[in-house]
Amino acid sequence: MDEAAQVPREPSGLGGGWATAAVRAGFAILVSGALAEGLAFLLYAALGGPKPSKVEFARIGGAIFYAFHRVGFVFEVPRSVAGQLGQSSLPFPISARFTAALALMGGTALAAALLYRGGRAVADEVGRQGWARGFDGAKIGVPYALVCLIAAWGLRFSVPLGQGSLRIHPSYVAAGLWPLGLGVLFGFLGGSRSGGGSAWSSASGEVARRAAAAEGAWIRRVRAAVAGGWWMLALGLLLSFAGLLVLAADKPDATHAYFKSSFNGGADNGAATIAANLLVLPNMAAWVLFPSMGGCLGISGGTFGLQGSFCFLSYTQFPAARAAGGLIGGGGFGALPSPPAGYYAFILAPLISVVAGGMVAARRAQAGSRSEAAALGVLGGMAFGLMALLLLVLSIITVRAGGQVGGVSQAVTVRVGPALAQSLLLALVWGIAGGGVGGLIQGGKRTSTSVGLDLAPPPPPPSGHT
Repeated sequence: MDEAAQVPREPSGLGGGWATAAVRAGFAILVSGALAEGLAFLLYAALGGPKPSKVEFARIGGAIFYAFHRVGFVFEVPRSVAGQLGQSSLPFPISARFTAALALMGGTALAAALLYRGGRAVADEVGRQGWARGFDGAKIGVPYALVCLIAAWGLRFSVPLGQGSLRIHPSYVAAGLWPLGLGVLFGFLGGSRSGGGSAWSSASGEVARRAAAAEGAWIRRVRAAVAGGWWMLALGLLLSFAGLLVLAADKPDATHAYFKSSFNGGADNGAATIAANLLVLPNMAAWVLFPSMGGCLGISGGTFGLQGSFCFLSYTQFPAARAAGGLIGGGGFGALPSPPAGYYAFILAPLISVVAGGMVAARRAQAGSRSEAAALGVLGGMAFGLMALLLLVLSIITVRAGGQVGGVSQAVTVRVGPALAQSLLLALVWGIAGGGVGGLIQGGKRTSTSVGLDLAPPPPPPSGHT
């Protein structure tokens, strides 16, 4: 019995861990859904006058849950309804289909953390080694996406319009793909970070140990680069939000008026406003971080093959109240003034974050020289660029409209947020340059536990030993 109990459990491989993945996916959905429903019923409590049924507000909670995952909602105006509207007020029939998508990134962060922890649990359950743990952790994305997709078919709204109704429902493609992508990504990250160092070393024998040491050094560098990129992103968002707090303190009258108006409807109304603001704090921080790197926060759109854009926040464009009259009065697009001098201090947010992230990458990897430390900082900057891409996509609000007016097909796309290509390029430049500088500042120190780029053979045993 004792011998049987000491036999190590064989890793279960691709077929294992699915039960744990399903349980962890269900837990992530329950927690995220509870947050969404809590906000919905805060809104219900704050609503004055006649209220819709609690069932309707429960569906609104479902809509908030899907907004955590940037799942777009489709608004359909059937031809029958549009025709009735057209006969009563328009000289031509219309039909339309709108899709609007935005992410409440506070909820996205919660879901990502739960999926990350779930991925770790699945990888530990399966018990494989190395990068296989990441693929095991990614299994959580499959049941997570399946439940989200199935639930989306039951989430429909109908709003009376004319003698018919406006139909609203989630985009079914997005309801499957976005949860799948988030589940696979963060589950993989959680799985690959599980198990500690022993999960990445199973070699025996001198040659195998030396090969494992070299592989372990590169794995440590990759993980250090990811950690450096994460620090760049998290610290950049934190400092950007701190800048917003400084602006709020600098304009106490406006801040006081905002909170006063929020609580005018009572404590329920104030609590709902604060909860909603907390969910979009990462959105606001992202909308500050990318312009702080030299990008542009604006609105762009296109129809009939034509594209146009307008930048309303950058180091050359600032939405001052006095500029609105100029735009309306004929100043034209592009007539916004530059920001006040104090706003250029926002450049400190990306500057501090990328240098600090480069230092973290070099220190985590136990760099053996200054050149290696700088290279690790650069790798951290590249990881920051990849993370910034996900942040960019989540932060952009998109609206797509299509339909027919008088029998002619129309299509319009509008995006509000940071300019995607420009902001991504700037994030890479900032991350690579600043990360390299941070690595140089951190420097490299050869320690007894570090493994450099060159792996020297072990010293010979002392004389007298065999």
